[in-house]
Amino acid sequence: MRLVLRPFLAHIYPISELSGFDRGVLGQYSVSYAPFSRFEYCEAGNMDSLIVPDLALLRRWLDQSGISFFECDSCQALHLPHMQNFDGVFDAKIDLVDNVILFSALAEVKPTALIPLVADLSQINASSLTIKAFVDIQDDNLPKLIVCQSLSIAVGVTLEQFTHFMQQGEEQISMVILEARANDLLFMGDEEENPAAADRQPMLH
Repeated sequence: MRLVLRPFLAHIYPISELSGFDRGVLGQYSVSYAPFSRFEYCEAGNMDSLIVPDLALLRRWLDQSGISFFECDSCQALHLPHMQNFDGVFDAKIDLVDNVILFSALAEVKPTALIPLVADLSQINASSLTIKAFVDIQDDNLPKLIVCQSLSIAVGVTLEQFTHFMQQGEEQISMVILEARANDLLFMGDEEENPAAADRQPMLH
């Protein structure tokens, strides 16, 4: 077994700086720590390393997690086709921007539902500490509801953290999209708009 030093330990001293007694007790390293700090004994090979992933590593991690994806010619994102199994999801993808992994899903909004949806945005964003939603409006296209979750990777992440992020993001994002679909806010292909949508219930009680 090796003594593996956790990040919350304060100082690590080389063997050359230790007394003879410390050398005999601790072997290669001594640890200076504040009260209540901790260290653990474990197999060094079993600890996941913190890594700042690039797009190539994200591809491998998605493969290892069993998540299918594809790439298009118009962007650098990794698109997630399985998310389109949720009614209302038009596209979903992972982007890598400024040391942040951005998991986002897009749904097309009925023009007549735009004002009610915008009125619900504050409630949607207040309902979760991790996801954010906003509306993208462009002149030549249908309004779009974009729901996203982000993970900072500036100090590194592990595969386990990434997998948890993807699972949590899928659950939270799909919940918002499905709520919008249930409230008849989303445009569903050839479906005609229903005037009765005005009697909908508020989203995310």
